[in-house]
Amino acid sequence: MLMPVLISAIAHDWVKMNHGYDEDSFKAALFKHRIYENPEVSEHMQQKQMELMYMAMQQNPMGMGGMGGMGGPGGMPY
Repeated sequence: MLMPVLISAIAHDWVKMNHGYDEDSFKAALFKHRIYENPEVSEHMQQKQMELMYMAMQQNPMGMGGMGGMGGPGGMPY
């Protein structure tokens, strides 16, 4: 899916605009501090991704793989 790529791009743009760190520096810090290994952070990120996918389905239900808005985020494999 395209959603994780879009979320990542938005996050990197936000960090660059608000803190001045480029994408490579930001990624290096994430891995250095093992942020992705923190279960609370992982759960929060998954929840936010589901919320964004749900919002996208509400805005364009046919654009989400032709699902027609059926299933909702609970039916997604994430």
